[in-house]
Amino acid sequence: MSAAIPKIFLQSAAIFLAGMVIKLTDDYLDDFSGAGPEGARSLAQKLGRGVAAYALLLFAVAVSLDAVSSCTLFLAAYAVGMGKDPNLILPTSIPAWIEAVLVTAGGILLWGWQPMVSSLAIMVGVQLIDDYLDQDLDWQEQRPNLVHRWGKVEVLLLLLIATAVSLQLDWLKTILVLVLAPMVNWVAKGAEKGRSCL
Repeated sequence: MSAAIPKIFLQSAAIFLAGMVIKLTDDYLDDFSGAGPEGARSLAQKLGRGVAAYALLLFAVAVSLDAVSSCTLFLAAYAVGMGKDPNLILPTSIPAWIEAVLVTAGGILLWGWQPMVSSLAIMVGVQLIDDYLDQDLDWQEQRPNLVHRWGKVEVLLLLLIATAVSLQLDWLKTILVLVLAPMVNWVAKGAEKGRSCL
């Protein structure tokens, strides 16, 4: 990649694209499990059979721009997603919490503890923000939500701790994720209104 392009732009683009991949993956898994909002068509559904190809394409570009940020954020999002239902038995025949630990350990071995832990902390924060904002909708649709499980005060306290840890380890990545995450949701919701690719 050209050295003339400032690193912050490359990192921002990589984080945004990784966020889109995480969003597509999350939507696809929700659609498959029936956990998505009733009556809504997600971006993954709109892309239809092309969802895997588009997700891989976006992730390949993200890794080309900033491998550390994109890979650790994706692995962290995967681990956090598994942690929401730790006792679920996955297709690998192991509980979700064990898979989350293995993914986190793999990320640390591949990229170092600081990049992986900072990504894990900020993805925990993003998940907590999402659950806090969606607590009423999730209650109506009987979807899992950490606010319902732990309480508002506990979630807000954990959010502050997770954000503080992430800021301490990598303040720039933390800020970029917090700024770009709403943009990812906005783009995904806008794309959901377009034509289906089925």
